[in-house]
Amino acid sequence: MLTSLDIKKLQSVFATKEDLKGFVTKEDLKDLEHRFLFSLDKVMNELKGIREDLTAGTHRSSQNSKKIENHEERISSVEESLYF
Repeated sequence: MLTSLDIKKLQSVFATKEDLKGFVTKEDLKDLEHRFLFSLDKVMNELKGIREDLTAGTHRSSQNSKKIENHEERISSVEESLYF
C-alpha cells in the first residue's frame, strides 16, 4: 500500500491535469495544420500570378525585339537611300 509520503513523491514526478493544460492538443495541431495549408494556398496563388505575369512579359519582350530588329533594317535601308 502507498503511504502519504509515496503519494507526495509521485505527485512531484507525474504531471497533473493543470500541468498538461499548457501542452498542445490534437485539436491545436489540426488548427495549426489548417492555418498553415491556408497560408500556403495564398502563397501558391501569388506565385501562380507572378509566373503568368512573367510569361506575358517574356512574350511582349519577344514581340518588341522583333519590332526593334525590323526598325533597324528599315532605318539602315533609309540611311542607304539617303546617302547613295
